[in-house]
Amino acid sequence: MASDDSSEGGSARNSKTELQTLENGQNGLKSTEKYVFVYLIDCISPYMTIREEDSDAPIHYKCYKVAVNAMEPSKFTVYRSQTKFTRENIDITETYYQIMHLFKSPDSTIEEMKFGEAFQFKMEGYPEEERMDQLFAKIFSSVTFQNLQVSCKVSMLEWNLNIKSESFLKFLNYLDPMYLQKLHLTGPVIMDGLMDKLMETEHWKCLSEIKINGAILANLENFYHFNVVDVQIKELNPWVLSEFIKNYHTKNLYQPNNFTIRSKRLLEPSYAEQVWISFDPFDPLESFKNVESWGVRLKLFEIPRDSVNTRVVFILNGKISGYVWDKETVLSSFMIFDQTPEGYFSDVSAD
Repeated sequence: MASDDSSEGGSARNSKTELQTLENGQNGLKSTEKYVFVYLIDCISPYMTIREEDSDAPIHYKCYKVAVNAMEPSKFTVYRSQTKFTRENIDITETYYQIMHLFKSPDSTIEEMKFGEAFQFKMEGYPEEERMDQLFAKIFSSVTFQNLQVSCKVSMLEWNLNIKSESFLKFLNYLDPMYLQKLHLTGPVIMDGLMDKLMETEHWKCLSEIKINGAILANLENFYHFNVVDVQIKELNPWVLSEFIKNYHTKNLYQPNNFTIRSKRLLEPSYAEQVWISFDPFDPLESFKNVESWGVRLKLFEIPRDSVNTRVVFILNGKISGYVWDKETVLSSFMIFDQTPEGYFSDVSAD
């Protein structure tokens, strides 16, 4: 919602007058005057003051996404979906203002909040990380200066950016941990120590779904409480993985759940055999006995008091996945597992 030239000129003149008044006169500035003064000095927005009184009426967004415009990196593209989908290309000032407006509307809700372009659409030389860091720096500075207590109600956060600094954790603190259910970290790079700090937050304890693209160092015990897990783990011990499979199913007996653990080690048949060694042997139906390497790839688990479904755990293409499937389908067509299951991430990077 950029202003036209005449409007911007008028706002700039008004801003200059206000700034001179503040500089010339007044000791003991009121808090609102301090706010105007700081933002005029910082040149964040010539029209910020006239928007101070904007309505804080609650808004519900199905999706709210901010990404750097690939064709014009000085601009941000903001996608919003309420009753209809809108898209606009705006500068950093207006983008900053819109996010701050969300923060000042505590009763507004967002089903999906996304930052950065999805990893499969990244372009070579795309200057997204630097531009997004500039935007976050403005937001963090403003929240600190205004001493805002931000608790934005977001159901799912998708962070399509590499995590090389504390910016992600700072932003996460602005989200209501009791409202956030799903967290997707799709960037291939995650800084050392990030997971330890993330797992100490209230958000981690309340999440029901976690998906992480980049390889991480983490204890699998910290993932038991999730209904949906899709992560890539470095230095994955086969015994630890076996224990995760047993305990994950035990702790999630009566709710929909699935997991995918990715590791280069899972590409090795001998590693898969080590994962299965502590499980009872599974004797397939006669028609399956000629299927090559069936015992290395698949295990079935009974679900107590459920005569319809079974839990299927199988290894394929560097991933071990566990799902609930109906027994009839599993037992009638073992070959369904020859196909790569639909997953969030397809890559397995080096440990």
